[in-house]
Amino acid sequence: MLPQLCGCCPQDVKHCLGSYSRVLWKNKALFCTVCCIIYISVFTGVYTIASAWSLPPGNPLTARAISGETSDDARLGTPVDFKFSRELLRLTFKPLPILDTIERTRDITDEFPCQQSWDKLQTMGQNDTEDIMCIPRPKYLPHLKNPCYMAETKPGARRSNTIHCLPYFHILGNDKCGTTDFHARLTQHPRVLPNNGGIGKEIYYWCWLRYGLWMKRTIPKKRFHIYHMFFQVPTNLIINEYRKNKMQYITGDGTPMDFWDFRGWPEDPQNAGLSEPRFLTPHAMRHLYRDPKFIVMVRNPIDRLYSDYIFLGYGFTAQKFARDVPVAISMLQECLSVNSTRQCFFSDHMYHQLPMRIHISCYSVYLREWMSVFHKNHFLVLRTEDYHADMKGTLQRTYTFLDMRNLTEEEEVKVESQLKKHETVLKKKAGPMFAETRALLEEFFAPFNEDLTALLGDDRFLWKDR
Repeated sequence: MLPQLCGCCPQDVKHCLGSYSRVLWKNKALFCTVCCIIYISVFTGVYTIASAWSLPPGNPLTARAISGETSDDARLGTPVDFKFSRELLRLTFKPLPILDTIERTRDITDEFPCQQSWDKLQTMGQNDTEDIMCIPRPKYLPHLKNPCYMAETKPGARRSNTIHCLPYFHILGNDKCGTTDFHARLTQHPRVLPNNGGIGKEIYYWCWLRYGLWMKRTIPKKRFHIYHMFFQVPTNLIINEYRKNKMQYITGDGTPMDFWDFRGWPEDPQNAGLSEPRFLTPHAMRHLYRDPKFIVMVRNPIDRLYSDYIFLGYGFTAQKFARDVPVAISMLQECLSVNSTRQCFFSDHMYHQLPMRIHISCYSVYLREWMSVFHKNHFLVLRTEDYHADMKGTLQRTYTFLDMRNLTEEEEVKVESQLKKHETVLKKKAGPMFAETRALLEEFFAPFNEDLTALLGDDRFLWKDR
């Protein structure tokens, strides 16, 4: 076939191929361009198929399956038969009572005993969830400010010379509230160390890794010893600097999902057979931590939602956002009409089905869970708006909370000169949300903001100063 196409006889095939090679060499730029186009096309197709395959069953951006609609509403992700009433805005949720201010942090050891034997822990597979309550409580080294302890190979066994360190503080939340920028500037303090996680900040152990979750996918579950690995570098610095210079360093965990993502609760042995959780991340941390410091960043819940909606690709226009907001509200209302607050807000199924992560902005629902375990003194709750308006003052307040010295003038200049981190550029292209949408969300979030204000005794969390 090739000789016929070349217009030459079989014995001249070698000469024919040589001619083609010379032609290709003369037009090598065109040839490379064509190859690149083919490569990109194939890669895009494979990536698209792989992305679609990784999505959960059904359409995650609709309230119910849409079949056959071709209207604008259907194309934008809103069912054409969808009906919305403003009566749905005031959700019926029962706030969880918190510890009285005169009480100490709650001890949970007797309330949630270990459910797994030591031998069981040693033979666990990738699909087994480790029982945090079975891990021996660390005996922290008293001379170090950061919580560090000698490793124990087996309960009652002699401790090894290996030292593990856990975070002195957590930046608990929230997504799209400026935690990345805040953490980047906070760790400019010469005694505050980043961890080994993503951007020196996020580890995802408490919310995802120990349950085998990764966003909307599942992965092999991770054991607690994996968490130590994310603090290996700061651990070495904490130990060595104290030994050499008696200087105290600290490190932290800045995973914002730890604050709200409790979807893995059915995996904890303490919740076996329950219809809603009794044991959550705060309980697990309480078992292991000595005196944790929790920094919670919250932003106007409406602005946080819009930024999160665009950042995660649920939609890229104010029009689609306006159509999806009432769908999300009605889905939560429908769930709460037959289920508890915990069953709806901590549901993996609901997380997959909602057309936006509207529940994350209901801050008081999650903060009440944390404050039902830890005393208020463990928390510093900051508003993103105040951080942007007074970065220096907010950082000084944080260093005081962490019992660290304030920055010198030279160090402050260095911190303030940093560029802003993780700004959602696509939101600028989308433009502002419609005034009608904002009014709808203000009405929806009002009871949650009122609850947060009552919880903290501070009316700034009503966000009336916008």
